[in-house]
Amino acid sequence: YIPSNKPGENLYWYDVNSLYPSEMKNNKYPISLLAHFKGDISNKLKYSTLLSNKENVGFFKVNIDAPNINHPIIPTKFNGRTIFPEGSWTGWYYSEELKNASKLGYKYTIQEGYIFSSKTIFDKFVEKLSEMKENAVSGTAIYLISKLLMNSLYGKFGQKPITVEHSFIDIVSMDSFINKVGTDNVLTILPIGKKMLVSYNNTFESRYIKINVAIASAVTANARIMMSQFKNNPEYGTIYYTDTDSILTSNQLPDHLIDNKKLGLMKLEKILSRFISLGPKVYGGQTIDDNQFVKVKGLKTVPTLNELETKLYKDSKELIKYHEKWNRSTLEGHIQVKNTEYAIKVTSNKRLPVYDENGRLSITK
Repeated sequence: YIPSNKPGENLYWYDVNSLYPSEMKNNKYPISLLAHFKGDISNKLKYSTLLSNKENVGFFKVNIDAPNINHPIIPTKFNGRTIFPEGSWTGWYYSEELKNASKLGYKYTIQEGYIFSSKTIFDKFVEKLSEMKENAVSGTAIYLISKLLMNSLYGKFGQKPITVEHSFIDIVSMDSFINKVGTDNVLTILPIGKKMLVSYNNTFESRYIKINVAIASAVTANARIMMSQFKNNPEYGTIYYTDTDSILTSNQLPDHLIDNKKLGLMKLEKILSRFISLGPKVYGGQTIDDNQFVKVKGLKTVPTLNELETKLYKDSKELIKYHEKWNRSTLEGHIQVKNTEYAIKVTSNKRLPVYDENGRLSITK
């Protein structure tokens, strides 16, 4: 949003305590499909009655008109990237996220949808694991395992029901094996000695794994709803940067939103006297006790904060760093380690950069 702060201005970095688990605990989730419809639901009494029931939720294909606001809150895919744009487009969204967006002036018309009954299903699970985590020493096995289980469960509901598997097959058995798995599912066949290494797509059997994409999608939608309360709200100051579960703002948040451990509340991580960001996942800062840090996603050898700041200028050259990248190929049976270039520069693939009269990046839109 805003790539650097003014001299003398302190910024406050807050993280949510366990964002996804807290939303899993505090919300109801889709469990049974009640109906699928096409067309404007307001003209379909049966479906509009189902949706008017507060216990039911839905996923809708909608035409969206986004308002002109500083921090849009509804995402879409554009050129392979997730962005939060202004303008109009069509996409599938969770009913509760659409309701939340309408408070900020988003307009939408429904073309198609699925309606589900909903139920609280994660509260006991999250409460138990949260208790284990809080009572464990940070960094111990119990702490790490309970944290991992809380954060990873929702994603399991969104897994594709297909996995790539590999089998060694005798040459004489190849025809029957291919008939069994299906020709379309075979990816590669590699001769190894007197056998063939066959890589193929295999579908999970439903009795082994239960997948419900609606649950996974609703968890992430609820997390976006929670974080949206801090955007476009002057009560919480000017937002300089946000991530999935964090905000960097010019104001201290009120006490009722702060707790270092309680699920869903904010923890003050740092107070910064200096902040520099070139784009998502590329930022650095200096704390009020003069500790500097720089983080660049995927890069171990990061630039200094001063080097990062020089890249804010429009005509500055890319800063080239080198990092080790591992490429593994199970099918070809090798691992390649390459020393590759990493170009550090202002990124404009999610928001548009705006430069001041001196050619320095001042804000994004």
